[in-house]
Amino acid sequence: MLTMPAMLLAEPLARLLVGYDMELYELTKHAFMLFSFSFLLAGVNIFASGYFTALNNGAVSAAAFVVSTAFVFGKRKQYGYM
Repeated sequence: MLTMPAMLLAEPLARLLVGYDMELYELTKHAFMLFSFSFLLAGVNIFASGYFTALNNGAVSAAAFVVSTAFVFGKRKQYGYM
């Protein structure tokens, strides 16, 4: 739900925050567009966890959480953030 608004508002927000420097503006706009996909991934994870919890299948819900967390932290190590 937030992915599309975030992508559409990337340019105006970047201009508002760092409009004084064109190079920084382009970098910020690009970074915000990339970051907006995280809203989509987080939403899928939250929905899946809630869905399986509602079905009284806590094991699958926990497994989905562990897999998604391991994926995120695995990527952080791959790109040198940890």
